[in-house]
Amino acid sequence: MAISNIVVAIGFIGLNQIFHLTTVASLTTIDFFAEILNLIMFSLATAVAALVPLYFGIRKNFTSATIISSLFIVSATCQSAGPNFSLASIIYIPLALAIIALVIVVLVIRKIDRIDLN
Repeated sequence: MAISNIVVAIGFIGLNQIFHLTTVASLTTIDFFAEILNLIMFSLATAVAALVPLYFGIRKNFTSATIISSLFIVSATCQSAGPNFSLASIIYIPLALAIIALVIVVLVIRKIDRIDLN
């Protein structure tokens, strides 16, 4: 996710130099590194939060529970209220989901170990 976003940003900046798509795309090195840090943190939080539906799938033993819980998480975090605001843009919400997901992953691994031992 991070690599693809970096490729898209570099492609846009390169095309903007050739075709002048926008006049607002002046990018300083401080802005670039701040955005890269934000992108890496958001990518890690998203990757870990994607494991939350795993708990529901293991707990209920239903594929549909996994799919439905992932849809609820995506719809809750990716709703936007206008072009500049969404819950996913507040970095604390994906980070909180990532912490919850880490706890869930530990619980799932323990449950899988118990199931395998029995």
